[in-house]
Amino acid sequence: MNFFKSGFIIKLNRLVLALLFFVIFGNLLKGQPVIEPPVIDSISVDTAANGVYHCVLGWKPYDWSGYDIDSSGFIVRDVIPGSGYANPDTIFNANATFYMDYSSDPVNETQGYGLVAFSIVNGEFLKSEIEDQFSRNIRLQVVNYDSCTASVSLSWNDYYSDEAPSGTEEPAYTLKAISLTDSRVAETTINSYTFENLNREETYQFRLTIDPDGFSSSSNPVNVLITTPEEPSKPYIETLSNSENFITTGAIHADDMVTDYLLLMGSIDPATVFDTVDEFHVENRPYTFSESRYGANITYYYVAAFNTCGINPVYSDTINTIVLSAADNGDYISLQANGLGKTDVQYKLYRQANGETTIFDAGSEPILYDDYSVFDLTLSNPAVRYHIEASLGDSVIVKSNPVEVKILDDLLWPNAIIAGEPGMDGAFKAIPQRSLPASYNLKIYNKWGDLIFETNDIDNAWRGRYKGSFVMSGGYLYVATYKFSEKKEKVVRGTVTVIH
Repeated sequence: MNFFKSGFIIKLNRLVLALLFFVIFGNLLKGQPVIEPPVIDSISVDTAANGVYHCVLGWKPYDWSGYDIDSSGFIVRDVIPGSGYANPDTIFNANATFYMDYSSDPVNETQGYGLVAFSIVNGEFLKSEIEDQFSRNIRLQVVNYDSCTASVSLSWNDYYSDEAPSGTEEPAYTLKAISLTDSRVAETTINSYTFENLNREETYQFRLTIDPDGFSSSSNPVNVLITTPEEPSKPYIETLSNSENFITTGAIHADDMVTDYLLLMGSIDPATVFDTVDEFHVENRPYTFSESRYGANITYYYVAAFNTCGINPVYSDTINTIVLSAADNGDYISLQANGLGKTDVQYKLYRQANGETTIFDAGSEPILYDDYSVFDLTLSNPAVRYHIEASLGDSVIVKSNPVEVKILDDLLWPNAIIAGEPGMDGAFKAIPQRSLPASYNLKIYNKWGDLIFETNDIDNAWRGRYKGSFVMSGGYLYVATYKFSEKKEKVVRGTVTVIH
């Protein structure tokens, strides 16, 4: 009986051991539960509640079948290029599908992420392999803004990092430009693009999206106000002068801050096409010019000021030269000139005589002025010069060409007479140019030196006679001694030819 019990107990123990072996061996064969890695589907950029942009990592909803979701979640880790992963952050929410990295700065930096799923099973912490797409946020930035062409050039980094497996291809990029009244979309496979001819005075938001493997990621947005290029202030011609040889010189006032270059235009007929006379750039300051292509003609000028874009020029008012002429009418000098054809212009006539300048009010246009007072002067120099200055406002002065009139206090002499001819052709006498001399004496000699005529009366002419008879044809010497008031006595010798 005891033997039976002993044998039975031994068999029972063997059975228990066998069952325990199979359980342990089965567990060893089966191993611990395996947690699959999550699937990252996007790395985008969005704003936090404080308005600051941060990276947002997104992944597909995770299948937690067979796991306690209250004990499950995710671990997000920053990718450190070439150094693995760092800065883990645990998410105790098994149903989470995104994570905002508040430490990221996508406007200035790029960041990649690794993602791990974890669960606590029977008190043991289990986790998946780390999921890393080798992707990172797209950092969009403006590399050039051209207000002249209303263009914005943008660039961005690759979506996949250099550590991505060989053969990984960059996705196509979709770039959007949206303003209040405009929406544009561009597709590209390179890392830059330029939008041109955008609407001015509108703010555009630019954003880039990609769609790798059917999952959408987006960049940080970039806002740019498309402005209208600033126009130069209105230029004007400050001075315009003509020389006696009709070389025209001038100076131009223009805004130095905005003006990039100027064109000086000229024409003798403002109703026709103007010629480009000169071109000035900012390095040419001060803007002065000298030209003579239009000669003695009244010439019209204006200036076109351009900004750096070279568009929408600003034009000055048209202004013209003043051409002055003068004539000696015996007892007065007649002066005539054109005007500027504008209101509120003051014209002054300048006379230079005896080293002194006298200014007259030249009146209104057309300018006509008769100078009688010049003949009241005792001139030390017979040359008298005139010019006109026109003042327009406080800053524009136009000077005419100077003219010179020689007012000679002298006598002219004929060089021949016709004996017996009535009138001036048969009379030899002095011809006053301006006024009569205070004293006068004329003597005429024949070829033998005999005095054949003498007079102290300037109106008493010799008519080729001596002692009542006409002299022979030929040359006769005359000596004239005369003196004008307040002048030195003058002696003139010459020969007059008598013709029969």
